[in-house]
Amino acid sequence: MLAFADPHLEDAVRQALDIETGVIRPADALGLVRLVAVAKEITRLDGLESFSNLREIDLSENHISDLRPLAGLSRLEALVLRSNRSRT
Repeated sequence: MLAFADPHLEDAVRQALDIETGVIRPADALGLVRLVAVAKEITRLDGLESFSNLREIDLSENHISDLRPLAGLSRLEALVLRSNRSRT
């Protein structure tokens, strides 16, 4: 079972995976390669570290300031953070 610190991020991930309710399993996380969560009021990315197959993430227009949970995503090719308060 995967856990998220930010309920808005969890909602965005659930939408991307088409899992409305119930547990998000590690196997589900491996199936996600693209996440678009624009203007979703996201503040924290904790939980995304389990999504190791992510290649594209668009988190524009949120309130993200800590990118450390993305540090281990070695397959990540594109990261869009337009209009955020990001720092590494």
